[in-house]
Amino acid sequence: MAGARLGDAPMMALTLYQPWATLIILQEKRIETRSWYTKYRGVLAIHAGSTSPVFDLRPFMPVLKRARLTADDLPLGKIIGFCDLVDVRPVQNIPRSMLTKQERAFGNYSPGRYGWILENARQIKPIPARGMQRLWNWNDRDFDFQNEFLSTPFRDERGPLFNQRGQ
Repeated sequence: MAGARLGDAPMMALTLYQPWATLIILQEKRIETRSWYTKYRGVLAIHAGSTSPVFDLRPFMPVLKRARLTADDLPLGKIIGFCDLVDVRPVQNIPRSMLTKQERAFGNYSPGRYGWILENARQIKPIPARGMQRLWNWNDRDFDFQNEFLSTPFRDERGPLFNQRGQ
């Protein structure tokens, strides 16, 4: 089995609070806004942080409901999927055609920030992992890229694969 590696290097990962991590994997959020730039381009493991700040989830609920998810279904402390980081631009240089009403609602487009353009998000059965700030190296030698992707958002035949407690 091939591990979570790109060649001889561990895969890069990014930790996000929920619900933003899940929104990326559902392909409902295609631009992640950050206060910092990176030269990195390539596959990113998306990690849902082990804690989630308390805030109003109502703006996110229509999207989660379409995916048949509730706030209690969102995983914490796990790698939940992968995407490709294809570009990083100052937010003022992101084409208006990319900034849908939903995209604007799901990001912070204040001057001085950067938009990380994400493509090809794909979900996996969540894998417990300890996250870090900024980009970090994730290496799970047991992850099988050929067999562990999911076709239905975070569900199997029994229902949600996890709940907010990360179980």
